[in-house]
Amino acid sequence: MARQKGSDVLLKLDTTGAGNYVTIGGIQNARINMDRGDADVTNQGSPSKHRELLEGAGILKMSVSGDGVFDPVAPQDTLRSVMMQGLLRNWQIIVPGEGTYTALFQITKYERGGQHEKEVTFQISLESAGLISFA
Repeated sequence: MARQKGSDVLLKLDTTGAGNYVTIGGIQNARINMDRGDADVTNQGSPSKHRELLEGAGILKMSVSGDGVFDPVAPQDTLRSVMMQGLLRNWQIIVPGEGTYTALFQITKYERGGQHEKEVTFQISLESAGLISFA
């Protein structure tokens, strides 16, 4: 099985809401976490009082975080504005060889930096705020 580089994960942001995605950059040290809460329906009638869960219930959420290097044409001013205003925007998280996650996300953490005479880097955390699709 071919190995996959962590830096291959790509972030794209729909800056206008019209479905035109702009590349923000590649993410190094990418972390993609999907979590579904459970709905505990255990009661006195549960077999041997073992826990029972309601299938298909619970809230699905997705967290994406990592650090990377900006694409040369990344709209850094738009990214900063989206963060500061707490706006919800559609994002694509592209995982080569796996597929693309598309969802409405809010930026919950945004840092940028860079060493003298090196590229500008960023750290970002996104939290889903709607339907998560995968293609």
